[in-house]
Amino acid sequence: MTTEVAPIGNESLNWSSALQYEDGWEVDITYRNVVDVIEGVTSPIIIGVGLAGNAVGSASLLQVAGLRSRGIGHLLVAVCVSDAIFLASLLPMWIGRRYGSDYDLHNSDGWCELLSLTTMSSNFLSTWFTVALGVERYIAVRHSRRHAGREELKPPTSKTSCGPTRTRVAIVALTVLAIVVFVNMVVNIGVVNRGDGVFHCAPLSSAVDAMTVLTNIDLVVNVIAPNLIITGLYTVIGVRLAVLRCRRGRAISRMAPPIPRRASGDDDGSLCPTEVRLTRSAFLLSVVVVLLSAPSDAVRTAHIVAAVFRLPISSWIGGSVVHLLVLELSYARFAVPFFVVVASHSRIRRSIFLSVRLALESIWKRFTQVA
Repeated sequence: MTTEVAPIGNESLNWSSALQYEDGWEVDITYRNVVDVIEGVTSPIIIGVGLAGNAVGSASLLQVAGLRSRGIGHLLVAVCVSDAIFLASLLPMWIGRRYGSDYDLHNSDGWCELLSLTTMSSNFLSTWFTVALGVERYIAVRHSRRHAGREELKPPTSKTSCGPTRTRVAIVALTVLAIVVFVNMVVNIGVVNRGDGVFHCAPLSSAVDAMTVLTNIDLVVNVIAPNLIITGLYTVIGVRLAVLRCRRGRAISRMAPPIPRRASGDDDGSLCPTEVRLTRSAFLLSVVVVLLSAPSDAVRTAHIVAAVFRLPISSWIGGSVVHLLVLELSYARFAVPFFVVVASHSRIRRSIFLSVRLALESIWKRFTQVA
């Protein structure tokens, strides 16, 4: 669920330098054209579209009726903000790779540490906010009740969901944790000269071993654990929804009243439709994020396992084009969450489209008045 972090992630952004020679032969011109398209077209599209979508999501999601009073609304905004920070940090890196050292802020003192901190911390936060989204949906489904047959976005009671206060506390706690952890990691990163006369943002020579260990730990904390937790949560949610649907179907087919509510607090099979739709949106968001991150996670895991056990790595895994495609997919996962939510939930989509239209009309009126 994560792109490669700090020493790996920022080094992996040295796209052009990786494309020179393979097995003593100059790379085919087709490869150069593919890399040029990826660097010059795909990357700015992902960054631009992602920044625009995350900005709209951050400004409008809590304006949707009912989301402000639910934990999921605050978590979706937190995901949009962390993703926007990550993409904004990628922008100066891409500009430096594309337009030369005169515009390369990433490999300069100060900016190297700052961009390393923002990419690592926002990457961590985006991953764990997505996990928190699954936890919130599990609690909401576990305790949801139908609200007297009304299907509009209605604020839940404190017993039916993670409320906004608890959710905000969790968001703040995760943010503080990320800053504390990654500030201590960033002190081991700086601009170094590898002997080729070119300065690179990389782990300091005295901290290479420590950063290697931290990278291995990050694989567990930021890749394996989140994926397992998300898979487990949505598996349990899916089973529970299937059981509730089955109970309700049996009650209807027998023309019998609904099964009485149990003392444990389980529902009678009538789950609030709003919670089902929100859970579906959260599930689709998590699936898309996991799928887009999967190639990067697999390649990263393969490299770490090979380094630990001294195994050979297939040449196609480390190939320039494959490397770039994997990176672009992992970056795309920071651009799509808002669009997945909008596409999967019709009421959120209508509300946001209305908000955007009203905002544009207001801007147009002010522009015409000034003109």
